[in-house]
Amino acid sequence: MRTYFPPEVCRHLTFTQGTEDEVAMLFGNALPVLPEEEALRGGAESLHVRLPLDLLSRASAFLDHAYRLIEGYDEGAPLAYVESGASAENDFIATLSDVLARTMPQERRNGLVNLFWLAFAKYLAVLVNEFFTGRGRKVFLRYRVEIILAGALQTAQSRALRALTEAEPDKVRIQFGPAFRWQLIESIVSDQFPITETAIHKINLTVVLAGHNPRYPFSHRVFAEVFHVLKTRLLRAVESREGGVLGALRTFLPLIPLEHLSEKKAQLKALFCRPFVDYLLTDIDAVAVALRSKPALVEAAERLNGWTVLLDRYKALLDGVRRTEILEVLQHRVHLLTTEATASEEDILFSQGRLFRFGETEQAVNNARAATILFADVRGFTRLSEKGFSEKELTESLYRIFDPIAEIVARFGGRIDKFIGDGVMITFGVPIPRREDPLMGLRTAVMMQRHLDGLRRQGKTDLKMGIALHTGRVFVAEFMGCQGQVHRTVIGRNVNLAGRLSSPKQPAAAAGESDEFRTMIHSLAESLGGPREAEGFNQYVSQRYLTRRMVSGVSVDSRGQLFNIGIVVSQDTVDEIRRLVASDTGGEEARHLSFADEALGQRIVLEFVGDVVLEGVEKSVSVYSVLF
Repeated sequence: MRTYFPPEVCRHLTFTQGTEDEVAMLFGNALPVLPEEEALRGGAESLHVRLPLDLLSRASAFLDHAYRLIEGYDEGAPLAYVESGASAENDFIATLSDVLARTMPQERRNGLVNLFWLAFAKYLAVLVNEFFTGRGRKVFLRYRVEIILAGALQTAQSRALRALTEAEPDKVRIQFGPAFRWQLIESIVSDQFPITETAIHKINLTVVLAGHNPRYPFSHRVFAEVFHVLKTRLLRAVESREGGVLGALRTFLPLIPLEHLSEKKAQLKALFCRPFVDYLLTDIDAVAVALRSKPALVEAAERLNGWTVLLDRYKALLDGVRRTEILEVLQHRVHLLTTEATASEEDILFSQGRLFRFGETEQAVNNARAATILFADVRGFTRLSEKGFSEKELTESLYRIFDPIAEIVARFGGRIDKFIGDGVMITFGVPIPRREDPLMGLRTAVMMQRHLDGLRRQGKTDLKMGIALHTGRVFVAEFMGCQGQVHRTVIGRNVNLAGRLSSPKQPAAAAGESDEFRTMIHSLAESLGGPREAEGFNQYVSQRYLTRRMVSGVSVDSRGQLFNIGIVVSQDTVDEIRRLVASDTGGEEARHLSFADEALGQRIVLEFVGDVVLEGVEKSVSVYSVLF
């Protein structure tokens, strides 16, 4: 059973298991679409969000108006009092719909709109809690005020969506994609808890159900009696090892061992699991009879026009709590920037693509950022295919090379962007940049060559590989795919440069490194006459044809042509690595970098090879080879 969150996160959940199936069921039979999903689902990085200040100030003013509206209604305030605060509501709705109208066109199946709502709900929950801790505030009005807030949120969302649909009818369908579900937003608007509670453990159902709560129109006593009937049925079935109930537990709560059901935490997960509760409610002889024997439940069912309505509202409360717990985990990695953050701090985060600015500009996130690009090309595969090997044999030879590489890339925080025939493109710093990305790329390249060396020693391949590593500014593009997919890749000059540095082309007469070629040239020189003529001929051949010294499979000839069956690292990448490691060589101008790498357990040496000349590139590119 696949979990939506890492195991260490799932262990601390109170009302949910955290499986993908469970999350999908709670949010419209599909997992929520989110930007930087790995981070939000429990990664080490946070997503920083800046909400527009005018939205925040108008939310505060509207909350004050909503509270006074409810308080005034209870105290019989005149209509003029109610109408006097209408501008606060209108201003809030107009500002929120404007922010959404700016955000929605930027949605490219990347969950940008969902991120905005996660961040805004987190802010609202803090705002509501701080408001009701104020002196003289009537705490029991909190959940009635939430109804007014939710109505305004829904109005703003509908207004922005309608405006976008009317302007470009197909835009929502295409850019949001078929996988997008609105349930995450609906949960924030309709479940109450996401904007009234700052943490799941602070939900106090005694308080929630104490007064008239239009969202959940029954008393805490009613909830407690239904819960007690279901709990009694559960414990009796577990004690008697009743096959039907145990089978339902295994189906709906696969991560909970049956022996743990004596514990309160496991019981809560079971009794808040709606599919399992539905199963228990089909037990007419035990559960239905017990429910109908409770006068408080009979009275509540009559007031709500039937048992079906009562139990549906009960189960809606269960789902609301469970969805709120999922949202809380996602919001944990959403960091709201306050006015205390300096402009320089924000600019750095924005340049890295780690800050989302909603509403203030036309661009919520900066897709241009620094990244390290690794290209790897297999050498000799074309010749191999011309030797009569079958397509299956050729494919399996690539599988042997590339399959283990996926684990290497994951180990060092990279991402496989695409496979291109007999090559692969890997990125570091996309979607979330890290300072150590260039070093991680270097480690990946070394491990890839180690892996291929091992295959050659075992006689499993004769192929070699040329790897290039380059760091620079790229643009993160998101292209629409089939069946709701979105393909994220990086484009730009630096991507092209990395690809060209991995070029498999061998300079003219690179075979001149062989003793046979040198002997032939020496004989020709001797036949030309005297020593001066021979020396001149040798110099001409050396300058025109022969490559410079080969450094671990990499060389650059006198014309700036590159030969690469090793690891080529650009000067820009070397400069970044030099800042990250404790080098035992010279300063930044040194053409040699040596350091002990603890992650690989060995010394790494980067040796300057030469300046590569690339057609169409104004300046030559200084490159290094990696000795390991």
